[in-house]
Amino acid sequence: MKIGHVTEVEKETVQAQGSQGAGIQWLLSKRDGVPDFYMRLVSVEPGGIIPLHKHEVIHEMFIVKGKGAVLRPDGETPFEEGNFIYMPSNEVHGTRNTGNELLQFICCINVPPQQQ
Repeated sequence: MKIGHVTEVEKETVQAQGSQGAGIQWLLSKRDGVPDFYMRLVSVEPGGIIPLHKHEVIHEMFIVKGKGAVLRPDGETPFEEGNFIYMPSNEVHGTRNTGNELLQFICCINVPPQQQ
């Protein structure tokens, strides 16, 4: 078992090309001995964006704070605090903060294939 606190986890800059104002904290991952799925806290500043991208992992997201939009090649879908989102693997997606406050969401993903 592991119990931690978000203030104990370093915030990294989201590395997706074109990202602006986005940070990620790996709350539970391989370094914690988690074998099946990882938990992350993603923060996006007002006006910030994680642009369109895709990858093999699935996402299960829960919006903790703020509001924004899921970006897709054909448009975007708004969301707000309390919403949850499922994103299948290899689906092109992105995230944009549409509000005036920090956007934060918990994002759980399956273990990336290169880390299995």
